[in-house]
Amino acid sequence: LQNTGVAIFFLRLSLPEPDRDLAIVVPIFVAIAIPIPLIIIHGCIVIYRFIKKRYEKNDLITNINNDRDRSEYEVIDNNDNDQ
Repeated sequence: LQNTGVAIFFLRLSLPEPDRDLAIVVPIFVAIAIPIPLIIIHGCIVIYRFIKKRYEKNDLITNINNDRDRSEYEVIDNNDNDQ
């Protein structure tokens, strides 16, 4: 997302030794910390899509099986009008 290498490079050139080391900590932390939440969010989205697709397929198979099973049965009239 950001070019932290440029920030580190300019901080190393522009500051003296003790200040340079302290100032470089923030860009290094940003470079390490930014990708972790993005990877977690991406993983959650991938898992959600996988589960959603899996259950959609199961619903389709269930509907097809129910329609087929219903067509195999005969309709029985339970009215006792023969008495």
